[in-house]
Amino acid sequence: MAGSRKTAAQIIRGRSDADALMSKLDNTMECQGEIDVVAIGPRGLEEAVRGAVRHNLSVVDIDDRGNDTYVLHIVNRFGKKCRE
Repeated sequence: MAGSRKTAAQIIRGRSDADALMSKLDNTMECQGEIDVVAIGPRGLEEAVRGAVRHNLSVVDIDDRGNDTYVLHIVNRFGKKCRE
């Protein structure tokens, strides 16, 4: 569905942000659900990708918005709701 994607309220700046958000998404996002996540700086980007992989979520696109801001498009293909 075009336009049905949400953007996470939390911004990822490091590992603790990434783990908290990705854990929440793994447990609550519907199977095949999609969300955009904002990461700030190279460290935020790296931890966002690592966190998604750790929590069985798929990063399907990364958009560089400039000024060290990145938007990651995440899809739940293998998370908890897909395994139930």
